[in-house]
Amino acid sequence: PYISLVYDSPQVKLYSYTIIYPVCHVFIFDRVEYEKLHSAGINTVHYSILPSSCYKIDRLLNKPYDKARVSCDVSFVGALYNEDHNFFERLEGISEHTKGTLEGLMEAQLQVQGYSFIESILGTPSMKPVLDDVNKHFKYDAASNYGVETIEYVVTQYILARHMTSLERKRLLTAVADKYPLKLFTIDKKAIIPKAKNMGITDYYDEMPLVFNKSKIIIC
Repeated sequence: PYISLVYDSPQVKLYSYTIIYPVCHVFIFDRVEYEKLHSAGINTVHYSILPSSCYKIDRLLNKPYDKARVSCDVSFVGALYNEDHNFFERLEGISEHTKGTLEGLMEAQLQVQGYSFIESILGTPSMKPVLDDVNKHFKYDAASNYGVETIEYVVTQYILARHMTSLERKRLLTAVADKYPLKLFTIDKKAIIPKAKNMGITDYYDEMPLVFNKSKIIIC
């Protein structure tokens, strides 16, 4: 048996043909993604919460560390998705019609919690010209990845969802910082959220557990 754990979602490799091999057991923390694959008859996927080592955290807490830096009323650890992998902002050459259609879909999706509809809409015949335009400039070759993922899945998850995440996180964090002391631990040291304190990136192994431990509230 070969066991793997997904710690970042979405993960396009889940749509590789190899996931159906009987020796491959994949544990996924994203319950919706797990249920989608499991309902398709793939019994090699399993649901699991993200594990952590309590022993490592205990060791970190017993070593000297910068308490002033990691102690927070409210903390946010993660990317604002305005970095290099925001593919929507790098879609150069698409038509104004395509751009406007995609922006309209994203704004509509941001108003709906708990249900994602963009992928199904992109799969309709009327959206084919939009997808063709995006694919022409994004140049995604599904066949090269030896998987069954569709172009509408890739566009939704890797182009639109990332941009929506960026918009949503900035709006949410701005609203939080307006009322509570907020520290950002993020990749972009120059990112500005009004009233929030940007602490720069935090090390996943040696500092992030301390931030989580010393925060009264964690924005996840």
